[in-house]
Amino acid sequence: IVEDVRVRGDEAVLEYTNRFDRMSVSSMDELVITAEEMKAALDGLPAHKIHCSVLAEEAVKAALYDYYQKHPELQKPEGLPDCASCGGDCCSCH
Repeated sequence: IVEDVRVRGDEAVLEYTNRFDRMSVSSMDELVITAEEMKAALDGLPAHKIHCSVLAEEAVKAALYDYYQKHPELQKPEGLPDCASCGGDCCSCH
């Protein structure tokens, strides 16, 4: 799967999302989750579970940040961490 996503990019992500997550999406925009949707999904969870979800989000952002740092020829998508804006205080900077 990882190799297929490397080769085919978004097309492969959409195919696997539809297959394994039993969704029917045709664009990456359909996979975006707003802050409000995330808050509603997490509502009622114990605090330690919410903390875990925040850590997971930070880990994904850190991995993406690292990937684009190692591949400057690729355009970094908007919304990823930028060490110039965080002052070195985010998980991506450590």
